[in-house]
This record gives sequence, structure tokens and C-alpha cells, in this order.
Amino acid sequence: MELASMLAGEPFSDRPRCVDPVIAGFLRTYNDGIDDRRRQDLYTLAAEVVGTRTVSSVQAERARLCLRWAQERYGDKARGMRRLLPHRPLLPDGRLGDDAAGTLAGRVAVKQACKRRAEGTHEAALAFVRELLAVGAAPAPTLEQEHEEARV
Repeated sequence: MELASMLAGEPFSDRPRCVDPVIAGFLRTYNDGIDDRRRQDLYTLAAEVVGTRTVSSVQAERARLCLRWAQERYGDKARGMRRLLPHRPLLPDGRLGDDAAGTLAGRVAVKQACKRRAEGTHEAALAFVRELLAVGAAPAPTLEQEHEEARV
């Protein structure tokens, strides 16, 4: 997140304003919990997350995905997952708020990545970040649209 803040021209911070707080919570937590070798794979994401802060409905959908993702991976220990939650009150609408859902999913990802024989968990975490990035993103233009733009 600090690299993202620098790429965006913001003051040096691990909470850049230009990054969706849900995504930032996941990446900040995951970054802090993994080894240096895996951390290198996060550099490319720094540029991808710049400009992801958007409307609250997109943020809420990303938070919902984080909760579902964490539940799917830690579901058999549902009561134990509660202790992974950041200690803060829920928002009036019942959501965790800000980066808490991303932090929870990041903590689950760290727990999985640190297990012995946890092959594929790091790749799954990276794929999940890209899934979060796709929420609310403009659809890619079709080949037909690209050809039309090229003619104009």
C-alpha cells in the first residue's frame, strides 16, 4: 500500500486515499503476514490498485466477497474466525466497515499460506485480489468496439 501511495503521488502511507479500503485491508494484512519471496508478487498489484476507490455499493460488494471468501476457507472453524475480526463495532447497517472485511480475508489468507503443504494458497490469494479489482471495473471493450474506435 505504501508503494501504491507513492505511485499515486499521495503522501507516503499504508492507507492511500486512491485505493479501495477493502482491497487495501486485504493487501496490507496479507503483505505483513507472508514471507519475502511471496511478497515480491505483490509489487505488480501496487499499480493495479491505484484508483480503485469508488462508490459505496462497489465497496460493499467487495466487502461481501471478502466475507464469503473467508467463510469458504475457514468455514469449518466459523467460531474461530470471529477472533480474526478486527476489534471494532459494526456500522449502523450491520457491515464491518472500512477495511475490516478485507483485513479478515487477509488474515485467513495468511493462515492458509503459512500452513505446511499449502500449495496454491498464495496463487489463490493473488487471484482473489484480481477478482476484487474486477468488481465495479468497466468491462473490457469487445473486438468489434476496438475496430470501431480505430476507424474513428
